[in-house]
Amino acid sequence: MIFQVSETPYTNDLYKYMKKYIKVLDCFEIFGQGNVEDKLVRHAAAVAAEILDNDEDGIVDDPALAQILQNNQGEVF
Repeated sequence: MIFQVSETPYTNDLYKYMKKYIKVLDCFEIFGQGNVEDKLVRHAAAVAAEILDNDEDGIVDDPALAQILQNNQGEVF
């Protein structure tokens, strides 16, 4: 899976230094500061995708986990 780095869609103060963004499998978000290389942000997204979708079919392997991540904007405590 090839990820494209885009500009962070959020504008509040919490994200003002996070200029780079990738949404992974519609349930997990990766952020990077402006000085972080795109390849590192893509690598973090690839690692997250591998954990969520081990069989690499583009669907999160555990639907319950996907739902929890979507409901909590990727935050699991």
